[in-house]
Amino acid sequence: MHRCSIPVIAAVLSLGAVNARAQAAASDSLARREAAVFRQLQHAVRVNDTTTIAQLFVFPIRVNRSERSHFVVRSRAEFRKRFAEVFSDTIRSAVLHQNPDSLFHSWRGTMVGNGEVWIAGICADHKSGKCQYGVTAINLPYPRRSTHSKPPSNER
Repeated sequence: MHRCSIPVIAAVLSLGAVNARAQAAASDSLARREAAVFRQLQHAVRVNDTTTIAQLFVFPIRVNRSERSHFVVRSRAEFRKRFAEVFSDTIRSAVLHQNPDSLFHSWRGTMVGNGEVWIAGICADHKSGKCQYGVTAINLPYPRRSTHSKPPSNER
């Protein structure tokens, strides 16, 4: 068993606290950037500015249709062609009804609504810190199977 002096232990704990503060600050910075993208998206949706909406996406994006079905939109041109399919009324509603001050932030990015839209930073080179922030995934609503089936009615 090694004995450490109090100053060594204090220095190690101090470094841990500095690292935790640095990580929290970086996380807060990411959340602010993602929230700024959300505010731009919400405004563009409100005024029906499809050009700006398309500019706020980071391509390619994954569009999930169900638990086992998805497609990928690889470019702005493809996004514009499939706009009505990708940016459905449900997605539009989720964006418009989301309070910007109540966004959920995690290591995956920023969630809009109940996960209909995800915003994150995509970094080509983590060392340079040059990242593009925007919409990275869309989760379209899909019918879910009921776990409780209702028996047929005998009423006439």
